[in-house]
Amino acid sequence: MLTGYHSPMTIKRALLALVVLLVVLPILAVVVVVARFDPNDYAPEISAAVQKATGRTLVFGGPITLALSFSPTIQADNVTLSNPPGFADANFISLRHLEAKISLLPLLSHRIDILRLILVSPAINFQTNAAGRANWDFSAPAKGGASLRPLGYDVALESVDVQKALMTLKDANGLPVQKLALQDIRGTADSIAAPLTITATAAINNTPITLKGMVGPVERLSGIGSGPWPVNLTFTSNGASATVAGNVANPRTATGYALQVSASIPTLEAFAPMLPAGLPGSLLPPIHGLTLAATITDQGATMPAIRNLSIKATGSDLSSLRPGLMLNSLDIEMPSLNAAVTLSAAAVEGSMPLSLTGKLGSVARLINPAWLPATAQPSGGNFPVTLQAQAGQATLSVTGGIATPTNAAGVALAVNMTAPDLVTLSPLAGFSLPAWKNLTLQTTIIDPGGLGLGQAVGLDGLTVTMDNAALGGDASLYFGKIPRLQLALKGQQIDLDALLSAWPASSTATAPGPLIVPAAKLPL
Repeated sequence: MLTGYHSPMTIKRALLALVVLLVVLPILAVVVVVARFDPNDYAPEISAAVQKATGRTLVFGGPITLALSFSPTIQADNVTLSNPPGFADANFISLRHLEAKISLLPLLSHRIDILRLILVSPAINFQTNAAGRANWDFSAPAKGGASLRPLGYDVALESVDVQKALMTLKDANGLPVQKLALQDIRGTADSIAAPLTITATAAINNTPITLKGMVGPVERLSGIGSGPWPVNLTFTSNGASATVAGNVANPRTATGYALQVSASIPTLEAFAPMLPAGLPGSLLPPIHGLTLAATITDQGATMPAIRNLSIKATGSDLSSLRPGLMLNSLDIEMPSLNAAVTLSAAAVEGSMPLSLTGKLGSVARLINPAWLPATAQPSGGNFPVTLQAQAGQATLSVTGGIATPTNAAGVALAVNMTAPDLVTLSPLAGFSLPAWKNLTLQTTIIDPGGLGLGQAVGLDGLTVTMDNAALGGDASLYFGKIPRLQLALKGQQIDLDALLSAWPASSTATAPGPLIVPAAKLPL
């Protein structure tokens, strides 16, 4: 007999024994452990870990059950997570039923692979207390705060089904302000490490919304894996749609995101019911054909970097805001937070065409610099203003700058206006104007003493010319309990009879009463 020879049957038996050692025995070991495992023994430990990490109390309203199989299922009923002290409601989250089907083998390597998670009737109450603290703020756990990583295990998710969820935004008194009802949310993945496909139907204040799309694997939320976490979600409601696409570097903390956001809204006013209680629906004007696009990037600041913002709208009947007003087009463009904003709009009121074009300084000049990302810090100098408006044959231009735009201080804006016939602007003014011809006006708007336009406004170097009149001077109006007007005007050529004859007839229909001079000194 040849030494070292092994028959094929012997090799097969050896391989079978190896399979038993490497696969079957670990599975049997896990089955034995699971069979002897009572999840209720760990309920106090889980609650204590949550209490230490969040300062909240986690309560299981009944026994935790375990259905034994090669993919055991854990079930729990009436689970609640409390609010911190000082909130109107006792609980932040309540859950009627929880069911999790887990895979056995990953438990050996301290992983919890949830093959299917079912949440029935979760209710989440978002609110702030009298001190202004939000109950969803977990940034200040108890001293020595623990990690929410469950008992040293990484968690991954393959499928989730959320049924009949309700999210309610409440005020400090616990009264509902806005409600988001999630009828059904489903998420599925081809494997634990694969992206999660999501579908959802919901309603905000009874306005329906649907969600479809994909996000990266849930295991990344437990710190498993690396690289960009993809996001591609589409929301639809009332004929409108919005898309969020891009990636997130750190999905556990929702930081390092780079997202492209776009939206198309046929009728903006259709979303008025979504507004929180107490806010008027008029906050959403009847703008139609609205589109929006922007790139939003996290750079570690309070505000993200916003680039290539574009807002456009088409034909919109705004007669509910002003009789006869129709918006033909609107275009607002902002390359970045610290770049100039350009705008253009065309409209018509009755038969009068209206237009507005111009360029304004950066939005960053209007925001606290501490909130802004490093790439959006504002530059120095004045906040530039360049606007041109036209109403019929009348024109208006405003050019100049504002030293401190946050409080409108250090204002110097040159104003030029022309009106071939002032009476044609009566529909725009809302009352009858005199039929003064070939009117021109030039002045510079200032804030006297740099007080800001909220405290004082002035007209510097005012000149007004028209047929039959020419005058000029300066004027300043100071606001306060007793407004104070300083006025110095000089008429160079005034034909009073001609000016009065062009006055609207309705204003002279009634004979004027006797002239009364007040005894009090006027603050002129």
